Amino acid sequence: MKKLYQRAVEALAVVSRPDFVSGADLVPSITGHSIPREETVRHLLGLIPEIEPDHVVTHVGGGSGYLTAVLADLAHRVVYVDRNPALVEKARERFFKHGAHNVDVVEASADTGLELDSPCDLILCTTFIPDPKMLLPNLREGGNLVCLEGRGRCPVSPCSSVKATSWSGSEPWAG
Repeated sequence: MKKLYQRAVEALAVVSRPDFVSGADLVPSITGHSIPREETVRHLLGLIPEIEPDHVVTHVGGGSGYLTAVLADLAHRVVYVDRNPALVEKARERFFKHGAHNVDVVEASADTGLELDSPCDLILCTTFIPDPKMLLPNLREGGNLVCLEGRGRCPVSPCSSVKATSWSGSEPWAG
């Protein structure tokens, strides 16, 4: 694993994990899922391509919003996607409280793809979707799709399988 870049270290220091993981509202919503520890997010940021200040990032499976909030401190814009309406609403509130005004919140399932309003430099998927290739049309040319999810019941963790795909088509954006 490469050394974590300074901006990522700073983003981790700015975002308070307890603000995103505590609260009775999460108990009924997170069944069977994990909210990554700071160490896990640090490890993940060391695995994925460096996020630049002008990047657009989509986080599929955003959950409580903790990882998305860290990404928001690194990128120009982040699109948070989750299918659970209760989580989506609470995450929206947490982003507002944190001052993450560059996060667009989308309640949707990505199982059959997404229709986004602009192409992304990075799509980070931290939930299982049957065919991650369905997300490829949302990538900017040269962008990366990174899926972290073990098959079956394995939660997201530093040991989960990591798949990275670079889009290299001449017409990557079809939306």
